[in-house]
Amino acid sequence: MNFLYYDLIFLALFCLSMVLIFLKNKKNVKVESRFFILYKTKVGLKIINFIGNRFKKTLKILSYIVMATGYMLMALAVFLFVQMIASVIKMPEILKIAKVPPIMPLIPYLPQMFNIDFLPPFYFTYWIIAIAIIAVFHEGAHGIFAKFYKVKVKSTGFGFLGPFLAAFVEPDEKQLAKKRGREQIAILAAGSFANLLMALIFIALIALFFYFFFSPQGVQFETYASSAINISSITAISGISIENPSIQDIALAMQNLNTIDVNLKVDRKTINLTKIETLDGTYFAVTKNLKSELKQEMKKGNSSVQQLLVFDDTPALHAGLQGAITKIDSATIRNLDEFEAQLLKYKPNDEVIIETKNKDSYNYYKVRLAARHENKSLAYLGVGFINVKARTGILGYIGRIINKLKNPTIFYLPKYSPGLTIFVYNLLWWIIMINLSVAIMNMLPLGIFDGGRVFYLTILAITKSKKKAGLIFKIMTYLLLGLVIALTVMWVIVMI
Repeated sequence: MNFLYYDLIFLALFCLSMVLIFLKNKKNVKVESRFFILYKTKVGLKIINFIGNRFKKTLKILSYIVMATGYMLMALAVFLFVQMIASVIKMPEILKIAKVPPIMPLIPYLPQMFNIDFLPPFYFTYWIIAIAIIAVFHEGAHGIFAKFYKVKVKSTGFGFLGPFLAAFVEPDEKQLAKKRGREQIAILAAGSFANLLMALIFIALIALFFYFFFSPQGVQFETYASSAINISSITAISGISIENPSIQDIALAMQNLNTIDVNLKVDRKTINLTKIETLDGTYFAVTKNLKSELKQEMKKGNSSVQQLLVFDDTPALHAGLQGAITKIDSATIRNLDEFEAQLLKYKPNDEVIIETKNKDSYNYYKVRLAARHENKSLAYLGVGFINVKARTGILGYIGRIINKLKNPTIFYLPKYSPGLTIFVYNLLWWIIMINLSVAIMNMLPLGIFDGGRVFYLTILAITKSKKKAGLIFKIMTYLLLGLVIALTVMWVIVMI
């Protein structure tokens, strides 16, 4: 039976148990703003008080690290938000690729609901475990630093806003407001710091888990071989001759195109390719993408585009090769070196049987190899791989570190009990991603987040004026909310 059925049963039992707990302990239940249900307890207060009182020297040193980390996360949150806005303005199609509305909360089954195939399934089991880990350490860190700065923690607990679960610690707000700005900032930033720390811990755990429970079983190619061709070199599109064309000529030819040259079957979807002939050879382009790209360029009034990125005319493309390559004839392929070594054993025009693993099935392709452009005596398949080394900056550095653990060109499979191994791996992955998301998002200088309060206290410390700090805080909040609303409107327009 699919795990989804067990997960739905677990969801039903969880909801029933919450209702029973609320009914049995009505005196601890409080409704705020008509929709937010709070369940107050004393669970965890002894641990919070013990750590806050016992490790004062450590917490004093740690408070400076917490504040510095908080500001770095705030800067990162603003940078990523601005980068996202810029990317959407430059290429609105990103919203269609993402599929999910910009303000959509992370709820169980989100990837399944929106058919997001680039994310692993997100079961309720994953959600509740991840939320529990995030909430316990996030709110616990707030409480520990509140106790350290002699702010009374009244209660702990959890709450529901509709179907969404949250945890909280309740400090004495009057005592908190009397503390120095630096102390309040440390208390507020402690939650995000704890989430970042948990993300790093679970990154180490998933690295160990991956090392012991997965092994290389093939090579994973990213795309078919491609090239950038000069528009002026194009001599025909889908068999229709064209001389010395401009981008306008190409756009017009594509608009009037009614024929289909090649159909590719990719994950049960049919992708149409258009044949493009040039002075240098034959190429192919995804018809839909090429039309969209040309339309965008013409809409911008950009007539200076000189090149198009297209697929080479390769055996892999014609065969519609999909999935990870696990065998060439009878030879097992486990990594890129074995793949290249095996290809060197063949000559151009040799026919081979290629085995691939695609999701839950193995596929077999009969492929006639071509000759390499640079050396006609060597066999050529025509697949492209991710080049992590080519990336620069912080992302490139992170990519090279990850590459040492999980090479993106290698296809891995579990060594033992595939279902359970994949389940645990995806759980660890979601715990990491949600911890990182909460750590960064929570420090966004927006009124509803801890980062909003940290931003206000920082501006107050700089200006020494509550009026000025309040005004700047409101401007920042309204600006960010306005951008979120604009993004949502753009998403609706793009999806329609």
